[in-house]
Amino acid sequence: MKALAMSYPIDRLPSKKINMSALAEKIKNAENIDGLMPIDINSPEHLKHYFANGAYVREMILPANTVVVGRIHKHETINILLEGEITVIDENGSRTDFKAPNVFIAPAGNQKAAKTLTPIRWLNCWACETTDPDEALDLLTCETAEEYSKFIDSEDVKRLTIELGMSDEQMKGLVNTSDVIPDRQRGVYISESEINGIGIFSKFGFEMGHFIADMRMDLNRTLVGRYTNHSLTPNSKPEFIDGVLSLVSVKDIAQDEEITCNYREVLKVRHEQGDL
Repeated sequence: MKALAMSYPIDRLPSKKINMSALAEKIKNAENIDGLMPIDINSPEHLKHYFANGAYVREMILPANTVVVGRIHKHETINILLEGEITVIDENGSRTDFKAPNVFIAPAGNQKAAKTLTPIRWLNCWACETTDPDEALDLLTCETAEEYSKFIDSEDVKRLTIELGMSDEQMKGLVNTSDVIPDRQRGVYISESEINGIGIFSKFGFEMGHFIADMRMDLNRTLVGRYTNHSLTPNSKPEFIDGVLSLVSVKDIAQDEEITCNYREVLKVRHEQGDL
């Protein structure tokens, strides 16, 4: 989390999509902006941590005229404004003024900037598996939209496992079978993935609607079929081409970009083809 003491023209931000990462970076480099001074938001003076019975409460104590850009929350978060007045702006430019006492729930994936109008005390409350503040920060929040996208993709695999009535071990068994054969396609390569384990990456780039590679050959999976990771916002989709399950790009894919697909679409297409 980044913060600035003194004034910042957050109340004059236009009502359009706000690049919170850019705003956080500007605050981080505030020493380069005349009239602005950074404060250490992580100091005990401004930030306190409480853990009890699987619950975590983070308390922020900030002076007036302070701007804070929060991290992206992975889960719904209970917010309690104990003291003071604050203006909150979300990524869409929507402005809300809060006056203590006030309790509200912020949705998952939400990132906000806030300006304190008076000195404030603000609580964030979560269920938490650790009592270490640094671990809790990584478990409960993300710094960038890209990190959050990878998190929700991972969570969706868990939901898919439940929908299929499988255990985690059964899902791993479905995915990690030994029927993999070498992939003869030259446009992709295997590398470590930031999404999960190993992934498939574009060697040269693909235009939208371009054939990428076969996912299956006869009764066996190719390496692409084995290692393509799941995403709720994939850049490819499964199609049967001449009776062969294949991947086709649904948007332009850059060189060295990881190729993803939605596992639900794979199951649906294979079911419709009678391939399951």
